[in-house]
Amino acid sequence: MIKSFINCLKKQIYPVEFSLLIYLLVTLIPAIVLANSLNGGYITVVVHLFFIFLIVGIACIHNNLLPLKPYIQPFRVLYPLALLGFLYSETNFLNNWLFKQDLDPLFAAIEESIFGIQPSLEFSKAIPTNIFAEAMYLGYFAYYLMLIGLPIVWYIRNGAESAKKMVFVIIQSFLFFYLFFDIIPVAGPQFYFTNMDALPPGYLFGFLIRTIQQVGEAPTAAFPSSHVALCLIMVYMVFLESRKIFLFLIPVALLLILSTVYIRAHYVVDIFGAIIAAPMVYKLSLIFYSKIKMLL
Repeated sequence: MIKSFINCLKKQIYPVEFSLLIYLLVTLIPAIVLANSLNGGYITVVVHLFFIFLIVGIACIHNNLLPLKPYIQPFRVLYPLALLGFLYSETNFLNNWLFKQDLDPLFAAIEESIFGIQPSLEFSKAIPTNIFAEAMYLGYFAYYLMLIGLPIVWYIRNGAESAKKMVFVIIQSFLFFYLFFDIIPVAGPQFYFTNMDALPPGYLFGFLIRTIQQVGEAPTAAFPSSHVALCLIMVYMVFLESRKIFLFLIPVALLLILSTVYIRAHYVVDIFGAIIAAPMVYKLSLIFYSKIKMLL
């Protein structure tokens, strides 16, 4: 019965769902080991199991009960993006199993040795105006718009298969980074430095970013910057398909990269790390996509 279920699932599951299941099963092991020693441990395990059953359930329901419903296909392609919030926050639960303390003192020292200052603290002091700060907040917020908007545009513009590949590359790239964050814990300047001068509040996007930080930010996942790396990966994918959209995204990407330092989410070395990691992670994601497609 189990073998029949696995064979049935292989025919029905999408590559991105397969990759997510593997990641959830792999990280379930340390989650169970740490469940008794960390706050929220058992909740993390339960949510893990919920997402495993959710992914399997959606695949089976779509293929066996709702195969012809037109609205199910775009949902099926895009819903994995909604899991990223939990998987990101989970890195804060898993990232101190090897190093008991975050490595921010080391990264701040590296920053100081390279620049002689802390750019994440001095950038906002150098340009403390609300107008410039609002541009930075807009750039940082554009990251979320890109994550959601580009796959939707790709689905409408190029069809389901093209969108599946884009979503897979995005998700798989995040999973690589999340595994790295579980091993190398760096919280980032906003959590490491105390008694900092307040950032200029900006306007609408300043309010939105502060709200997102209060609700979803955690002292984790600073090095390398997945914001920057995923931005570069998405811009490159767009470059391969649409020069017009690519040209539109260039200034957005520049704002996004600058904003990560301005709002103290990242050290500059995090950006350097992202620039180095992005092409390798992108290539590995494409390899995984091809291998999983062959397997399924």
